[in-house]
Amino acid sequence: MNGGKSYLVGLNMIDRSVFGLVQVVMAGVLMAGCSVTVNPVTTPTEAPVMNAEAVRDRSIELQEVVHSHIPESVIDSSSESLPKIGDLQNTLLTCQPMFPGAQAEVNDESVYYDGGFAVFIKPDTDVEQLKEELASALSNEQGWTAQEGHEGDPSSRRRWFAQDNFTVSVGVNESADTGEITLNVSAVSPCFMPEPPYERGDKL
Repeated sequence: MNGGKSYLVGLNMIDRSVFGLVQVVMAGVLMAGCSVTVNPVTTPTEAPVMNAEAVRDRSIELQEVVHSHIPESVIDSSSESLPKIGDLQNTLLTCQPMFPGAQAEVNDESVYYDGGFAVFIKPDTDVEQLKEELASALSNEQGWTAQEGHEGDPSSRRRWFAQDNFTVSVGVNESADTGEITLNVSAVSPCFMPEPPYERGDKL
């Protein structure tokens, strides 16, 4: 993991037990340490001091916005076994640059918060249509700006910047082994210095 942030490109076979489902979600929307970092740090600036609980609540709010645009008709009933938005604790992770060569924050104690959720999508869903309709809805959210893809980015996820510099990311993954379709969402904060009593590595 090394503290950076990147996103799930595929899912292994999902254990239908509650324990197995929690592990899948944790791996998909929390650990995600293998491809592309997304916390929006591109220039060396002093990270602002922020209340970590308020940052967490804002991440949850943005996740709920995305969930509100997912048609209930496409959500598989097995999603009821997955953790709900805000159920899981997330670690305050060390900030890293968004792209190779970009400068990280000058204060190496700065952190970011990454919250997320996942739902299973019904197998008969037109996935491409779902992705396009969801992308259109989120692009029309007030203050949200779609992020263009970047050279060398292997991820098929789509991302938006909210007006307060949170990054919202959405990806749909289809398992070649099981045929299951999972929609993964994350809402990542900008870099910040957490107010006491929180510090890097804490969970909330």
